[in-house]
Amino acid sequence: MAMGDFSSPAASAAGSRVRLAAVVASAALPAVLAMALLAGCSAAPSTETEHHNATDGSTPAASQAGDAASADAEDAVETEALVVAARDGQVLLVDRQTETPFFPTGDAVSIVNSEGNEITSASLKPGNVVKVVGDGIMLESYPGQYPGVTKIEVVDLGSPSDAEEYETLVSAVFPESDSMQPTGSVQYKDSLGNVSMTLEPYASEWVGEAAADGDAASPDGTFYEEDGTVTSSVVDARIEEPLEATVTYDEPAKRIQVQRIALANSEPGSYAVDTDAQPQDVSAEEGEDGAATFTIEPGYAYTVHAVFGLGEESSAFVVAER
Repeated sequence: MAMGDFSSPAASAAGSRVRLAAVVASAALPAVLAMALLAGCSAAPSTETEHHNATDGSTPAASQAGDAASADAEDAVETEALVVAARDGQVLLVDRQTETPFFPTGDAVSIVNSEGNEITSASLKPGNVVKVVGDGIMLESYPGQYPGVTKIEVVDLGSPSDAEEYETLVSAVFPESDSMQPTGSVQYKDSLGNVSMTLEPYASEWVGEAAADGDAASPDGTFYEEDGTVTSSVVDARIEEPLEATVTYDEPAKRIQVQRIALANSEPGSYAVDTDAQPQDVSAEEGEDGAATFTIEPGYAYTVHAVFGLGEESSAFVVAER
C-alpha cells in the first residue's frame, strides 16, 4: 500500500440559618397602630413577606435562584495546588496537601491571575500557586483528571524552582524526544474524561537530517496484514458513540489527510479491517497549530497522513465500541 493512500468527595458546608423573631407585647399593639394611622404611614414589606407569598407560602423565583446559587457556593471545594507544567494546552497540577498530580479537565474553566484578570492556561507557569475551585470529584487515573473544575486563580507567582522536585513526574507525563521526526497523538474526551494516545507511524519518508534518524518506518509500510489483521502497534480508542477527536504533532504539520476503513472484527486484541472495503475520506478541520479535528465513530480504522517540511508519515488507530 502506498503511503499516500491513507492518511479528579465534594466537601459540603451547609450553614445553619437561625431566624430571630421579634415579639411585640399585645398591650402595646393598639398604640402602635394608632400612631401609624395618625402619621399616614404605610407599612413597608417585611423580610418575611419578601420571601414568602402570604396566601400559599411559596418562594418567589428570584429568591429560589439566589438560594440555589448560595447552595452551589457552599458545596464548592477549594484546593491549593502547584503548577508543575503547562504544555500543549494542558496544565499539570499537584495538590499541595495530598501531593496528588492531576489535570483540570472542565469544559468551562475560568482562569484568573492574582489581579483577577482572565488569562489562558498558557499564561500559567511552573511554580505558580493556584486556588482550584470545583466539585471535589477526581477521576481515577494517573495523573488524576478533575472534570468538575470551574475556576483556577493564581494566588502566588512562586518560583520555577518550586516545581523542580516534580521533574521526573513531568518527564513521564510529557515525554520529550530527540528524534528529528515529529511525534503525533490523538486526543478525545468522553464520559470517562480526556484521553490521549501516541500514534506510531506505519509508513514514512524523510529527507535531510530527519532521514538520518534510524527508526523511520518504511515508505511502503501498512498497518494490517494481508488477511486484514491489524498490527499490534496500532492503538485503539473505545468509545460509546461518535465524538470529536483531534490529532496533533510536536511539530506543526503543513497538511493532514484523514481516511477511514471499515473493520471486519471489532473485538479488542483481534482487530481486523475489511479487506473488501474501500477507504473513505474524512472531513477534518485543520487549525493554525497544525492540528486536525474530525469525528470518529466505532467500527472503523482511521489513518492520518501528515506532511511536514522534511517529509511525511502515516499513522493509524482503531475505534471500537466500549
